[in-house]
Formats: sequence, C-alpha cells, structure tokens
Amino acid sequence: PESINRIFDLEFGKVAVRFREMQGLEVLVTPAARSALISRGYSYQFGARHLTSVVDRYCNVEVARKLLRDEQPHRRIHSELLTWLREIRSGERAFNVAEVRGRVMDETRARLPYGRIEVDVEGEEFIYRGLR
Repeated sequence: PESINRIFDLEFGKVAVRFREMQGLEVLVTPAARSALISRGYSYQFGARHLTSVVDRYCNVEVARKLLRDEQPHRRIHSELLTWLREIRSGERAFNVAEVRGRVMDETRARLPYGRIEVDVEGEEFIYRGLR
C-alpha cells in the first residue's frame, strides 16, 4: 500500500539526513533495495511495525560499518582544536556556536574516497557501494 511507501520515506529520510549532517555523505537506496527493505519490514499481520528497525539495521548500522571499513587513514591533530575549545570553555575566547559545531564536525567526520553510498540488494544480501 501507498502508506507503506510513505512510512519508508519518512524512516529512510531520518537516516539520510543524519548521515548528510554528520558525515557529509549522501545515502541512496536502489529501487530493488527499497522493495527488499519494505518486504522485510512489512507484514500483513503486524503492518509496518518492523520497518523502522529494518531501515535502521540495513541503512544506518550497516552503512556506518562500511564507513569504518572504508575510512582512509589520516593524521588528525586534535591538540589545536582541544586548546581552542578549552579557551572557549574557560571564557578566554568569544565563540560562535555554529563555528564550534562546524569545527568539531569537520574534525570528527570520516575521511572517505566517496561522497555517496548506495544501498542495493543482490539475491538475499544487501550490498553497499561507495560512489564518487
């Protein structure tokens, strides 16, 4: 039913927004994966009750695992950021909340060789492709 598609869009949208905001990553779902996710999350007996957990598992948890596997090694220099944050906290430095959030997000964001990730399905297995 159409209501299932709307529920899927809502739940997947939450995950996609979180990855976009936190990692600067666009998460896409192929039509085949969308259909498989809805099939796993919907039943006539329980409706869409399990759709949220299915979307979370395959579009949030598994995507996060792929990011951890694919993150490129890089040398993070935390000391400069930590000094800056300590100065703000002690009142030695004026600050802008958006600037603080931006600098912290940039420092903690995964360094990946791609900017988009596609969730697809082959047979019974979900697969995850990094796309440039």
